[in-house]
Amino acid sequence: MELLDYTCLSCDHIELILILLLYGDNSMVTLAQINQLLQSCDELKNKTDILKASGKWSTAKFIYFPEVSIKKDSLNDYLSQAIQTDRQTLKSFETSKSMALDFLQKKKYSAAASKLQELMQELTVEHSFLLDTFNSTQLTKKPTVTSSDLQEFGNVVHDLCCAELAFRFNISAYHYLLTTILSTAKEFLTSEEKIQHVDLDSLYADVSNKFETLKEVLAEYEEVKIIVRGHLDDVKKDLPPQKSGTLNESRKPVNEGKKKLRNSIKRASTRSLTYGVRYDDPREETSSDSLSDEEANKETPATNPESNLPEPHQTDTTSENRNLKRTEFELALGILKDKLDKLSKKGETDKDYKKAKAAAMNLLVALTQAHKNYFIDKNSDLATFKKDCMDAIKPAREELANHRGWSEFLLNLTHVVLSIATFGLVNVASVLATGRYRFIPTVKTDSEQKLDEFATVVNSL
Repeated sequence: MELLDYTCLSCDHIELILILLLYGDNSMVTLAQINQLLQSCDELKNKTDILKASGKWSTAKFIYFPEVSIKKDSLNDYLSQAIQTDRQTLKSFETSKSMALDFLQKKKYSAAASKLQELMQELTVEHSFLLDTFNSTQLTKKPTVTSSDLQEFGNVVHDLCCAELAFRFNISAYHYLLTTILSTAKEFLTSEEKIQHVDLDSLYADVSNKFETLKEVLAEYEEVKIIVRGHLDDVKKDLPPQKSGTLNESRKPVNEGKKKLRNSIKRASTRSLTYGVRYDDPREETSSDSLSDEEANKETPATNPESNLPEPHQTDTTSENRNLKRTEFELALGILKDKLDKLSKKGETDKDYKKAKAAAMNLLVALTQAHKNYFIDKNSDLATFKKDCMDAIKPAREELANHRGWSEFLLNLTHVVLSIATFGLVNVASVLATGRYRFIPTVKTDSEQKLDEFATVVNSL
C-alpha cells in the first residue's frame, strides 16, 4: 500500500485530519481554531483601554467625567459599586470554569458540559444587555442638544457617566466570558469521550459571532466618545461660571443612564448570589429616583441581596438554584472521596490512620445519603438536610481534626452545607485554580478552637 506524504501539510491541517479520524463528523472545530480566537481576544484587550485593568475604571478615560463632585448621587459612589461588582462578577465566571475543569478531571463529563452551557447562557444574557446599554440616548453619535442652563448640563453629564459606567461594566463581563468559555471549551478536545458531551461546532460559531459584535461595539464606542465629547465641549463654552458643588443638587426622578447602571449592578449581584459570592452594596438608596418604573422592577430583583433572600428555614427554591447547589455539594463529596482514598493508602502501613479512615467513610456515607434524600429522592426539606449533614460532620470532626488538612476541609464542608441551607446567605467563595476549595481563611493546626467558634455561629443561623 502506498504511504501518503504528510510532510507538506501544516500543523492545522494535520490536527484537522486527526480530529476527523478520531471523532468522525462529531466536531470540525480544532484546537488551533479555539486558540486563535483566544489570541484574538487577548490582542483586542491589549490594544483597547476599556478592557485593560488600568483603563477600565480610569475616570480620565471616560467621555466626560465631571470635576465637580455631586452631592447625593455621587458618581464616585456609583464608580465604587461598578468596580466592586465587576470584581465579583468575573470571580463568579472563574468559579464556574474551575468547577467545569474539576468535573473533567474527575471524568464527570456531563456535569462539566452543564457548567459550560451555563457560561454560554450567561453570554447570551450579556450580549443582550450590552446592546441595550449601548443603544441609549447618551452613548450616541447624535447627542441631544442641551440648553445653556448649568443645572441641565450637570444632569446630562451625570446621565452620560452612569450610562458609560454600565457600558464599561457590561463590556468587561462580556469579554471575560468569551475568554472563559473558550479556555474551558478547548479542554473538551483532549479526548473522544469528552468531545461527545459538547456541540463545539455550535459553540464556536456562537462565540465567534459574539466576538465580532464586541469588536463592532468597541469601534463604534470610540467614534461616540469623540462626537459626544466635542458636543459637550461646545455646549460648555456657553455655560455661566459654575460654582463648586452646585451641579445636580435637584435630580429628575427618572433618568436613563442611572437606570441602566442599576440594572447592570442588580443583574450582577443576583448572579453573584447564584454562584455563592456575596455582594454588598453599602450605598444602596431608596430614593424616588432609583428604578421606580414598573418595567425596570420586573427585570431584576432588589439590589441589596439580603433584602430579598428567602428565610433560612424556607423549604423550597427554584430548580436552577437547586441544581447549582447540588453541583456544589457533589463537588465537595468528590473532594471528600479523594481525601478518603489518601487515608486508605496511609492506613495500609500506619494503624494510626485506621480510625481516621473509618470516620471519613462514615461521613461520606452519611453525606451521600443526605444528598440522595434531598437532591434525588426529594423526600427531605432544607432543615432536615442541614441537620443530617451537621450531625454527620460533628462526630467526624472529633477524629479527623487531628489529621493535617482535615480541620480546614470540615470547616469548608460546613460552609457548603450552610450555603445550601440558607440559599447563599453564607458567603461561599470560589474554587481556586489549584482546585482546592477555599471558603474562609486557612485553618491552622490548632483549629479545634476555631471550629468551636464557628459552631456557635452555625447555631445562631
